[in-house]
Amino acid sequence: MRRRTVEAALLALACLPGTAHALSSDRNQPVEIEADRGELDDTKGLTTYEGRVVVTQGTLKITGDRVVLHYDKDRQVHRAEAYGKPATYEQLADGEKEPVRARALRMDYLVRDGVIELYDEATVTQAGDTLSSSRVTYDTVNNRVKATRSGNGDDRVRVILAPKPKGGSGPGGAQ
Repeated sequence: MRRRTVEAALLALACLPGTAHALSSDRNQPVEIEADRGELDDTKGLTTYEGRVVVTQGTLKITGDRVVLHYDKDRQVHRAEAYGKPATYEQLADGEKEPVRARALRMDYLVRDGVIELYDEATVTQAGDTLSSSRVTYDTVNNRVKATRSGNGDDRVRVILAPKPKGGSGPGGAQ
């Protein structure tokens, strides 16, 4: 059983981003996982953590009620799913003072692409600006965010641009 716990912890290392815009020193930090339960299923290529799950590595923090890691035959994690009310993602980017924060009821992190798909009550916040919709795609490599509404058409994309300090620039503080 101890071997499976160590294997599960090692698998978590591979799922964490080492992208261009994430704080570059994060990938050299130790990974810490806290949960009420953990299970490794080598046959299916899954590691599942449940119960107040917190995954941290440097400034990266992912939380959820359940986190599932999918890995291939070479034990490389290619997808991480987080579920919660809400599940959250937070990470500081190089050169930024405030972290990017995301939350949704479900998150899919496509590790190789550096893309986080947020589903249901999805929100991404950075430097006081907020983007919300039923589905948000956050490309951590290219620092792009895309929002779409659900198929039923009842919801809309919502953007809130915070006022910038006097002399600031950008969408919320252009002068």
